[in-house]
Amino acid sequence: MSVDTDEDSQLTRREAADAQETSVLETVANSLSIQILLGGVLFIAVGFIINTGVWAAVLAIWGAGLMMVGLASHLLIIFSRRGSRG
Repeated sequence: MSVDTDEDSQLTRREAADAQETSVLETVANSLSIQILLGGVLFIAVGFIINTGVWAAVLAIWGAGLMMVGLASHLLIIFSRRGSRG
C-alpha cells in the first residue's frame, strides 16, 4: 500500500504544480497592471534589439514609464486590498 501512497502523492504534486502554473498565467491574464508592466518590459526589449537610432531610445523610455506605472498601480492595489482586510 505504501507504493500507492507514493504514487498518489506524486500525482498530487504534479497537479499542484500544474495548478500553480495555471494560476500564474491567470493572474497575468486578469491583471491589467501586470500586463502594463510586461508591456514595458517588451518595449525595452524591442528597443534593445533595435539598438540604434531615436526609436531605440524612445521605446526604452516608454518601456521604463510603463514599467513604473504598472508596478505602482499593482502595489497600490495590493496595499489597498490588504488595508481593507482588517
